[in-house]
Amino acid sequence: MTINRSRLNQSVGEVQQLLSEVARSLRFYADAGYTGGDCRKENLDSIRSWCHPNCLRLQAVPSEQSFCEGCPLQASGAHAVNGAGPPKARLIFVLGYPSIPAEREKSPYAGASGQLLTRMISAMNLMPDDIYVSHIVRCRPPDGRAPSDLETRRCINFLVQDIGAIAPKVICTFGELATRSLLSGNASLERMRGRFQERDGIRIMPTWHPDDMLEDPGKKRPVWEDMQKVMHFLDIT
Repeated sequence: MTINRSRLNQSVGEVQQLLSEVARSLRFYADAGYTGGDCRKENLDSIRSWCHPNCLRLQAVPSEQSFCEGCPLQASGAHAVNGAGPPKARLIFVLGYPSIPAEREKSPYAGASGQLLTRMISAMNLMPDDIYVSHIVRCRPPDGRAPSDLETRRCINFLVQDIGAIAPKVICTFGELATRSLLSGNASLERMRGRFQERDGIRIMPTWHPDDMLEDPGKKRPVWEDMQKVMHFLDIT
């Protein structure tokens, strides 16, 4: 029997790459606090659907394994604002949790902060349809409070699924909650802002939240400088 060594080496390389991707994904899920999954046929079928080219909003999670179960925000009657954007975006914007207008309109581009985000995207010579935008916590906590650790740990799993399916080149984290949740670090946003970080092969650019810029217009210039670094990395002109 003749062995095609070239084809054999290619197959070995493909298997090694696949195993590397599986290991990377498992590390990402473990860091986010996800410890297991339901492997029944209907759930596996749902997972396969994430790769469908028409799956623009990656939000189909079977109720049997829903990360919302037991979350206080679900009991409070909050309304989720799902991630929105193309299925293979090179760039993901991650915010902390929805504003009141975003929750009301079910859109991350609603309200003053959403409008500022839209203008920023336009200044980058991009359109909202070029970028996938999501939140760490997709429901707005009641009474103006910040999300709890439990709410953050549960809800970030939706974002982890989205990142795994989209495989972006760059993620921009806007604000303290988004930055610390994805980078799992103790450093403040002020210290990390403007410098590329890396997690599982993805570049992450921490920067100020649109609300921070609305409160302090002096932060608009450094945020624009951060976006220019992202544009340079992605070769956006």
